[in-house]
Amino acid sequence: MRHEVFQSNTFNHLTCKSTSEGIEMTGETKEGLELTDEVENPYKGKTYLPIKKIIERRDSIDYPKGNNYFYKILI
Repeated sequence: MRHEVFQSNTFNHLTCKSTSEGIEMTGETKEGLELTDEVENPYKGKTYLPIKKIIERRDSIDYPKGNNYFYKILI
């Protein structure tokens, strides 16, 4: 699945930083993230990068318990 990061009703992008391994992003989503998904490149709009690693996935305080909608990923 491709995820739009900006101007999206289902994706709330919180932070983004470049690391030696790639781009690390955190935020909240109403759609679950999987390793097979792609995320919009924050540095080049309308291009997509595959998720390399899901560093953290946990419940978001804004959604019901058991949702796993807060994420920290490496793209």
